[in-house]
Amino acid sequence: MSDTAIEKPEVFFRSADARDGARMYEFVKEHGVLELNTAYAYMIMGAHFGGSCLVAECPDETGDELAGFVLAYRPPTRPNDIFVWQVGTHPKMRGRGLAKRMLRQLVALPANEGVDHVSATVATDNEPSRALFRGFARDVDAPCKETEFFTSDMFPGDHEPEDLFRIGPLNSAGATEDLDPGKESQT
Repeated sequence: MSDTAIEKPEVFFRSADARDGARMYEFVKEHGVLELNTAYAYMIMGAHFGGSCLVAECPDETGDELAGFVLAYRPPTRPNDIFVWQVGTHPKMRGRGLAKRMLRQLVALPANEGVDHVSATVATDNEPSRALFRGFARDVDAPCKETEFFTSDMFPGDHEPEDLFRIGPLNSAGATEDLDPGKESQT
């Protein structure tokens, strides 16, 4: 190891559960980047859709153990899709590719077997999220279709429009290669 090499911490990935709801709520509230939903919404996502949601933990690096999370579910009208509602990354973990790794791990979860598309809505002014989904599509060698979805007049108050990003079909080997949904060291 050279003097300039930076050792990266281990990140553990797992499905979410109802107990993670309060942690995700506090995470969003504390770090203030994502749109805050009610604590109940996060708990329901963990309780009802926990198998299709992902929690990333890194006890040594973040102090609070939660390195990031992905809230997601499989829409009943598109059972081969996984719809990503929120992707949260701890400020200490940003710039390390964790968000894209979480998306890959999300697709690899047992509850998401058979998923061939990843979808999400992204505000037109949210360049980091737009870059995340475009980069994920490039990394898994899948098309990324962007279409208008929620116009600003559909939202209460002042809110940017949100475009639908639909990535796929996924090459299952490329989307999840070399991943173990239970544990992976960051490289």
